[in-house]
Order: sequence, then structure tokens, then C-alpha cells
Amino acid sequence: MKFLLTLLISFSIIFSQGLSVQILNDAIYETDEELSGGFQLLYQDNKHWSFYLGQKIYTPTNKDIRQPLQGERPYNAWLYTGVIYQQEYEGIEILYTLQGDVGVVGPSAMGEEMQNGLHTLIGVDNALGWESQTEDSIESTLTFSAEYPLIDFSKNGKVRNLHLSTYVYTQAGTLLENYSTGLSMAIGYHVPYYASLINFPSKNAFYLFANLQVTAVEKNRLLDGNSGYNVVSEDYIERYDLGFNWDISNFRVRFTATKMSKEYTTQVVGHNFVRVEFTLGF
Repeated sequence: MKFLLTLLISFSIIFSQGLSVQILNDAIYETDEELSGGFQLLYQDNKHWSFYLGQKIYTPTNKDIRQPLQGERPYNAWLYTGVIYQQEYEGIEILYTLQGDVGVVGPSAMGEEMQNGLHTLIGVDNALGWESQTEDSIESTLTFSAEYPLIDFSKNGKVRNLHLSTYVYTQAGTLLENYSTGLSMAIGYHVPYYASLINFPSKNAFYLFANLQVTAVEKNRLLDGNSGYNVVSEDYIERYDLGFNWDISNFRVRFTATKMSKEYTTQVVGHNFVRVEFTLGF
């Protein structure tokens, strides 16, 4: 794991246009459950291609027992790598994104080592139920999305202050299968034309953004892949994002707070988590 991280960072600095480090956690909401943590390192070698390595960790509400209760979210981790290709078709003003992930679910995804290692470091009790996670399996997902602008306002045609767009995307593969649609809005200074465009900071910008998304779920092996928990996915999930983006020269700080509706039928309430992203453009 350390070798992969070192290799990715070194390769990024030498060959990329920029490096993005993304950290996911729900600690700000004083929880450590559901999507409890994760990271992603992403670099872009030109304006179309991006590559990344990441991990997501999922845990139940009660982590103090070795045999977790049925109906709670299964212990699971997803360690993955992937590639993204983006292309803007200016004639009809649509941004297309094609993304492919491949990785491992199970002990080799090192969710226990990452979570309990951090807990030991900060003096928090370890999660005891990791032995109940699924066995190792290689999983993959292919994602296609398209974003179309609806409203765009620029001052003097140079500095964009307001933008609203809609998007659709679909995921299919051995790990996930779902269909989503949503709206993205941003207001501020130097607002991007496409919310989903992967770009790196090159000038000063500050804006607030919000997203609304509805997803129809067909399959989620991170939930229903462990029959011992007797978990059934919800048919539809709502997601709300609110955050800010601040670019200072070649450095970016991006903060996103996410609220999700219930993902499975026995989940008591929806879940909240945050994403913090630091990006350096070269």
C-alpha cells in the first residue's frame, strides 16, 4: 500500500498537470458509521485523461461487538484504481465523462488496517467486527455521465458569476449498478462552466456550490454482497451537497458537506459526511 501511494505521488509530480488529494470522513458529524472514511489521489496528465487511486471504508453503527447485528450496514472496504476520460462537445455544449474502476473488496482492501490504525493513533477504541466482512473479490464499475448547462451568467462575458446545469449518469459492473440524475448550481467569482469538469487551479476563484441528485439503485455489492447482515438496498436514494471552492493561484481548497437519504431499508436515518480536497496545479 505504501509503495502504491509513493509511486502514484511520484508519477503525478513528474508527469501530471496537477495532483488532487481528497479525504472523506464523517467525524465532523460526530459519527463513525456508514461511509465512515476514505481517500482518493488523482492526477491529470492532460485536459482529457485523469488517473486515480482510492479507498472507501464502510462500517455499521455498533462497532463494539464482534458479531454485528443483522440489518446494520456490513463492514466493508473498497480499494480501487481507475481512469477518467472527459470530452466537451462545444457544438451542443455537453460534457461527456467515461470512467472505469477496478479494485478489491474484502480484507485485501485494508479497511481494518486503515480504520483501526487511525483509531490507535488518535486514541479511539478499535472497531471489533471486521472479521465479518466479505471475502476478497475483484470488482469493477464502468460509469458514463453527461452534463448540460441550463443557465450561465458572466460579467462582461469574462468572469462567470452564476451557473446552473443538469446531468445524468449511469453505473454498471460487478460492484454497482444504478442510474442518477441531478442539478448543480454555483455562484461566486470565476465559476466553472461545467461542475463535473476535472480541472486544476490557474487563477484566483471563489464560489459556493450546491447539488441535488436522485439515484435509482439496481445493485450495490457493498451492501447486499454480505448475506449475513440481511440488508436490502433502497430503490431510490436522494443526495444533497453543499460546499465552497477556493482557488489561490495554483492551489485549491474544496469543502463539500453531503447529506444522503437512507441507503437500505433497515437503516434508521440517512447519513452525513464531508469531503475535503486539496489540489495543486503544475
